[in-house]
Amino acid sequence: MDEWVEKKTALSRSSARALIQIYDAIVKSGVELAKVKHLEWTKLRAIAGVLDGENADHWIEMASSHSRAKIKTLVQEHLAGSAAQKPAGSAAAQFKTFKVRDNHFEAVQAAIDKAKAMSGVQDDSAALTVICSYFTDRTISVTPDFLAATVGNFLKEDATGEFREKILASLTPYLESQAD
Repeated sequence: MDEWVEKKTALSRSSARALIQIYDAIVKSGVELAKVKHLEWTKLRAIAGVLDGENADHWIEMASSHSRAKIKTLVQEHLAGSAAQKPAGSAAAQFKTFKVRDNHFEAVQAAIDKAKAMSGVQDDSAALTVICSYFTDRTISVTPDFLAATVGNFLKEDATGEFREKILASLTPYLESQAD
């Protein structure tokens, strides 16, 4: 995509990615384009991470009546407040921001996707934790399905299903004891 953006448009890669993020946020929130088309794209980008169907009117009003800098502050305060109000037993979010060079972005995303598949976690943050755990203490948790699929690559096709069943049978008691 980055190559296409560079060759076919006058946009920078970061601007193209920002516009995609804005578009995704608007579509996912169910907000009609008519409600946000008066807003500058930089303000839309600032609220894209918190915009949803329930709070859209609030954030559109904030973006309409404040500067981009003020909106960014309000969004950060909102996110910090949301983290503080998490139910007992859930972890508050901490933020770490870093830049990924355009030529590294696909490799980073591929690693995150692979960590999700291997460990069964659902979000990018948890997948990054899996990757970091591997590099700091050489441990990684893999799902039985991933283990069976990986080893299955070296088995005859008709033996893969049987191998998967044996893995599940031997790991299920252990996994159940870990959940307790």
